[in-house]
Amino acid sequence: MDTRRRTTRSTYARRALGVLAVALAGTGLLGGCLHDPTEIVVVVDTDLKIGSDFEIIQFQIFGRQSVPNFVPESTTLPATLGLVPQASGPSQFDVMAVAVKLDTIGRTPVVQRRVSNIQFVPNEMRAVFIPLLRQCMCLRPNCDTNPPCNDIVTPTLTAFDQDHIPHL
Repeated sequence: MDTRRRTTRSTYARRALGVLAVALAGTGLLGGCLHDPTEIVVVVDTDLKIGSDFEIIQFQIFGRQSVPNFVPESTTLPATLGLVPQASGPSQFDVMAVAVKLDTIGRTPVVQRRVSNIQFVPNEMRAVFIPLLRQCMCLRPNCDTNPPCNDIVTPTLTAFDQDHIPHL
């Protein structure tokens, strides 16, 4: 086999691979997506002090099928949790964010807040912000509630920007 013929075959092979890559990229099957993601990012922040007031943020999800005995948690602030819709699952869900103190008797909730009726927005990544405020700390039964501490029903979802996550 001569050199010219090998060069010609490899040139055709490279061109064919290039055309195939461009065609696949146009369909979204290579290096891209056919649709934007449908996702809700739950963002939790608090004015409590990590270590002295609480140790972890727990997320409890309601209205979705999930792995039994699995409660997502975070030790950094703001705490975030991304949720995507499940095939044939509900289009809405509730979430409770809980600041938890770890002590010798176990896990004690310090502040908690529930957000209900969170709706997925098709083909959009949205965020819901949940503040856990020091003024809402309640360790006794029948605590009085005030508007900044009340649970949130049908929240306003904002566009999610990972470079500008809301903070308290």
